[in-house]
Amino acid sequence: MQVLLAALRYAVLPALLIACGAGERPAQVELAPAVLAERLSSSEPISLGPDGIELPVVHEMTMVRIEAAGTTELELHLAVDGSILLSYFVDNGSGAPPWRYVRLRQGQSLVRLDLLVTEGWTPASRPALRFEGSGRVTLRAARLRGLPADPIAALDRARLRAPESVGHTTINALSPVIARATTGTHLVTLLAMLALGAFVVLALGLTLGKRPRAIERAALSAALLFVFSWNAHFLLVRFLPLVRAPTLSTETRLRRGFVFEPELGELTALARAALPPTARVGVLVPADDWFGAQVLCFNLAPRKCVRVNANEAEHQGLGGVDRLTTAELDALVVFHPAIAPPPGFDPVVAASAQSLVLVRK
Repeated sequence: MQVLLAALRYAVLPALLIACGAGERPAQVELAPAVLAERLSSSEPISLGPDGIELPVVHEMTMVRIEAAGTTELELHLAVDGSILLSYFVDNGSGAPPWRYVRLRQGQSLVRLDLLVTEGWTPASRPALRFEGSGRVTLRAARLRGLPADPIAALDRARLRAPESVGHTTINALSPVIARATTGTHLVTLLAMLALGAFVVLALGLTLGKRPRAIERAALSAALLFVFSWNAHFLLVRFLPLVRAPTLSTETRLRRGFVFEPELGELTALARAALPPTARVGVLVPADDWFGAQVLCFNLAPRKCVRVNANEAEHQGLGGVDRLTTAELDALVVFHPAIAPPPGFDPVVAASAQSLVLVRK
């Protein structure tokens, strides 16, 4: 009986609470650009213009923190110029997964950020934003939602409803589902307790009813309850929101797929569309950027592609298969280079001021 009561308390009741909804939420508080600027600190110089707070975004990252402790939801009205990734977290977070991020589209953009699903959120947390890419973001307005009547219950509901956040470590492991933030109890533990309680009830009922193989039937039913419950949450809550309609366009897949490097994905798509399959291409990237050169040359196949280095007479491609001199190049794809492109090339298309496709004059 104690096991059954524990299952009801720690598994069934939280599940019913989640199914019934989050309850009444506090109203949003709107911050005009002038007020928001007073609460905002940035790693890059910002300016207050007629359209809002103008924030330059450099390639590495631009960090922004908002002095608004206890914020649970942040709604931003943005004007975006460039290919930019917005990651959101809290200033006291551990920086560990799950990562939460939104790719900002060119033009006007409205984003709603649920800070309750970020790692390390507490009622004293303040919002923190990281913009990556190249361009400019104008913060036109912001709306903040503060603490609900029961912030811990709201935190538990938000964590259970949050989809998986695909990140650098997803290939190795998935983020654990925390059902009770105060105790760190995992959802799988609660479901196991629910299945155990179901087993006890079924075993007693079937045994008292003198049904054959009562224990085996009860164990099988409890196991199926556990498996189906876990899989339903896994598929419907964690991964169904991530499903996208398939596309046959390679350029579209590149723009969608490079979530953590949207500018690089945009440049690669533009280069594929602009350069003929017979073009001999050199890529120019920062000296320590292994990833950029690999991405560009891999996705530009069947075009011959090499990485251009200033101190080499002959440049090499992936695995040293393609070898070309600067004089043999028909085009250059430039991504935030540490050195200036060699002379004799004109830009034809650009993802940003530092991400260009050039062809020989």
